[in-house]
Amino acid sequence: MRLIPLTSTQIAAIGFTPCSDAEAIDRDDSPGTLALQFQKGGWYVYQYVPMAVFVAVITDPDSQGHAFHELVKRPGYAYRRATPEEIANL
Repeated sequence: MRLIPLTSTQIAAIGFTPCSDAEAIDRDDSPGTLALQFQKGGWYVYQYVPMAVFVAVITDPDSQGHAFHELVKRPGYAYRRATPEEIANL
């Protein structure tokens, strides 16, 4: 997975890989894997996040970090710490 650099004060880079279900791949609500690198250096992978949530975070005009907390953290998507190598191989 390639990460997209952000200008956020909280998130350094973000990426998304849609699920492998060919039928769901073009739908905004299709789930996938969201990966983040935080400015403080932590790397995390969030599972079953809808593509529309990823798009909402990266396009938020005010605060991508706030959008991430409201749309990903607060709803409680399953996550785990990851290494840059693990994320590159997603």
